[in-house]
Order: sequence, then structure tokens, then C-alpha cells
Amino acid sequence: LETITQINDNDIICGRKGVALKQPGNLAYRKIVGLNKELYATCRKNEKLRVSKSIVAAMRDVGGRFLERVDGKTSTSLVGQDEAGRPIVWRDIGDKRAVEKTSQALREGQPKLLKELARKQTRPMIPPQAYYYNAAAAAAMNVTTNYPYTPYIPQPATHRYDVSALSHLL
Repeated sequence: LETITQINDNDIICGRKGVALKQPGNLAYRKIVGLNKELYATCRKNEKLRVSKSIVAAMRDVGGRFLERVDGKTSTSLVGQDEAGRPIVWRDIGDKRAVEKTSQALREGQPKLLKELARKQTRPMIPPQAYYYNAAAAAAMNVTTNYPYTPYIPQPATHRYDVSALSHLL
């Protein structure tokens, strides 16, 4: 078990307050997580783990470590000493826990996101056969109408992000 006393800018500090809010690595991590929430919410279950793993891998590729304090406390600053003057010691939580935490971060706010996506897709879908039938019938009868005969046909999901391409955000 490697102990860490020096934190770099690409490190991700585990926690919800204190240093975790301001650490540059956490800011970049949260940005990448935010950019992938829609993908995570809409992809198949077997692809969700791949999304989480790719975010962890992207952070590790730029030298980021997922750290927690060995003593379990929350740091309020990056000062390298605790209240007693001893150096603060950190440990890397490993890929398995980092992926679990990333999956949890991707799920945060998901019900609200899914409702928003559903609201955006309330435009009625006209089956393609209705389009051809209606257009042909209208043309045959020489009818003019204000109704648009362009059907809404959902396209297959093509939003596959290569998280490593987001390294410029770090």
C-alpha cells in the first residue's frame, strides 16, 4: 500500500466537501462526468461500465490518482499537515473503487436528466409508411395542406465519446 503525502493538480480527492470542491483534478473530473451523463443515462446497461472505466482511464492517463485520506477525515485545505502537525497521508483507492465512484457520479441527477430528455422528444412520431401514403394521397388528389409530411424518425444513438479526446479539458 503506497502512502502519498504530495498531491498533484491532476489528482481527484474523494469526498463531497472541502478540498474536493476546489482541487483542479476534481474540477476536470466533474466536467468529464457532466459531459458523459446523457450518454450514460441513455446507453445500454452493458455499456455503462465501459463509460465509467474510460473516464477513470482518461484521468489516470494524465497522471490523476483517486485519493482518500488514510485517517478517513475530510481535508479543508491542501496544507500537508493535520491539526497535530503530522503530515496528511493519502492512498489511491484503486481502479475498482474509482470506477464505482464514477458510476455513482454519472447516476447523480439521472431521473431529472431522463425527464428532460423525454420532454425534448415529445414531438409526435409519424411512421414512415404514413408519410409515403399521405404524400402520395395528397399528390393524387392535388391537395395542399399546411401539415408537414416530413416524419420524425429517431436516429440510432451515435454519440460515442472517446473520453481520451477530452484531455484538453484537463
